[in-house]
Amino acid sequence: MLRKILAKMNKMRSSVESARYISEHFQNYHRNIILELHKNISLREKRILDVGGCNIPAEFMKSLGVKQFVCMDPISKWWSFHAGGGQYVQIPEMLNGKKVYSRGDITPSRLDEFSFILDDDIENINQLFFNYFDIIISISTFEHVTDLRRSLDNIYRYLRTGGVLHSQYEPIFSSPVGHHLYIDEDLNFSSFTIYKR
Repeated sequence: MLRKILAKMNKMRSSVESARYISEHFQNYHRNIILELHKNISLREKRILDVGGCNIPAEFMKSLGVKQFVCMDPISKWWSFHAGGGQYVQIPEMLNGKKVYSRGDITPSRLDEFSFILDDDIENINQLFFNYFDIIISISTFEHVTDLRRSLDNIYRYLRTGGVLHSQYEPIFSSPVGHHLYIDEDLNFSSFTIYKR
């Protein structure tokens, strides 16, 4: 399957077209994981943080009855690499139905919005999110973070008592662009769900 995807990407005329194809593939992959999670844990009326996942469309999460869907993803780091083919490309104001904000733009009033993307790393602390989220999901993200311990500490701080972390990831090694072995479902490394007490 990986060879087929890479062959299709090589035939594409531009890196933007290639990035769009990858984005669609990620959306389908992430949707399937969310639907499986939703079978076991109701997402209805929950505040959800998606760490490293601006791929899930806001409308999809709204259709599941989610109360709020916030994404934290350092898109300014990878947008130029993927969409611009290594050249600087302006980050769009909206991505998958979500407005993109920088770290300095996040104020308490933003927490009234249904969905947005915070262009930031999970390693950076944001006190507005302390004890705020019912569920935190992380799909194919942990292999990209540079400080896994700090990331997990922040995730714990962001979860409310009784909250849930659901993560699915590939072999851990730090890389800003990662390797994404999940393109072949047989190569998935691990997934787990943790409940905060």
